[in-house]
Amino acid sequence: MPRQVMRRENIPADELMGRRMEIGLIAVLAQLGAKRNWHRIMREWIYADPPATELGEQEWEYFEGRGVRQTPIVERSLEGEAQ
Repeated sequence: MPRQVMRRENIPADELMGRRMEIGLIAVLAQLGAKRNWHRIMREWIYADPPATELGEQEWEYFEGRGVRQTPIVERSLEGEAQ
């Protein structure tokens, strides 16, 4: 049964490519033995949580200095649906 369901699933090409890139990045980080709190770092992108690392702080100083507002991805996707 699960195999039949999977055969009927349809994933947009952009989503599939994004997932492949994400898995590739995770594989590289694992091979490098990266040991950061990736959950906290991802929350910066998705929910616009405060930076979890020094690099995250520098990144947002850079963007805010150019007038880019820190907006959660979740909020941006909802704005796109409303249009």
